[in-house]
Amino acid sequence: MGDKTTKEKLMDSALKLFSTKGFDGTSVDEIAEAIGIKGPNLYNYFKGKEALLDSLITTSEEAYKGNMNRIASTPRAIRSGKDLKEHSLGLLSFTLNNEQAVQMRRLLTIEQFRNERFAKLATKYSIENMVGLYTGIFKEMIKDGLVKDYDPETLAITFALPISEYIALSDRDANNKEDAMKKIENHIDFFVKTFCLA
Repeated sequence: MGDKTTKEKLMDSALKLFSTKGFDGTSVDEIAEAIGIKGPNLYNYFKGKEALLDSLITTSEEAYKGNMNRIASTPRAIRSGKDLKEHSLGLLSFTLNNEQAVQMRRLLTIEQFRNERFAKLATKYSIENMVGLYTGIFKEMIKDGLVKDYDPETLAITFALPISEYIALSDRDANNKEDAMKKIENHIDFFVKTFCLA
């Protein structure tokens, strides 16, 4: 991939600053100066800080949808507890190691108690998307006799929410990433042993 455009550099700079200082705590001048331009030049690329944030959210949504399209056929591909584990660890490897995803989660964590928009996004990313994905997976697994016949959404919550908490642990301190992955793997092993029939 070639050099990043000024617009892309501004977005990277903004996300990095937003994820450490918060949205309101970051100025347009700081975002621009971080890439070596003057603050007013930011307006050549974005109408303002809010528009820059909108672009970040759109980019994040597109990356998520692209990843979801990649795994759209997943429920039919998961034929055992082993498949469930491999699939989940593959997704989590991306989630924990993609710096943009980590920074976006940090931003949402910082801002979720100050701003309703951020609160809704935090809920969507950390709970609704994961629970929705795994509800679909468990529906198919129940139908195929691969997992115990419980409410698929309850299974998804039981499976996904502890993982979400371990992701948050890793996001708070990158030194916890390895420990978080071990705990996630132990949780998945427990779930497979408890609920999977194949």
